Amino acid sequence: MKKSTLIIALLLGSLTSSFATNGIPEIYKSSRFTIPAGHTFYNIFFTDDANSKLFIDFAEVAEQLELLNIWRSKTLMLEDQISDLPGDTIYELNLDVIRAGTYTIELVTEHGIRIQKEIVIK
Repeated sequence: MKKSTLIIALLLGSLTSSFATNGIPEIYKSSRFTIPAGHTFYNIFFTDDANSKLFIDFAEVAEQLELLNIWRSKTLMLEDQISDLPGDTIYELNLDVIRAGTYTIELVTEHGIRIQKEIVIK
């Protein structure tokens, strides 16, 4: 089954804090999906000053979001059905309760487009 895919991969460097912050996203374009003019994906994910919370701004995504998945290696740690949340939601993840490791936060839109961010918890 072939789906349009959009991946934002952020390679994170080592920081002195317990959480690696945003880097430069790489946007992969599909021939079936076009990013709307003037729209960027730089502000979807952001943290608080203490790097203890990760926020996800739904308004920064051009489509309705359906799922939020958290992966560790190839294991699905959390799947949250978010289609019922308003488009201006700011979703909050408490990073203080997550074990150390590398995780992939994945947003899935109503058209199957996947937006991913890798985070490192130390």
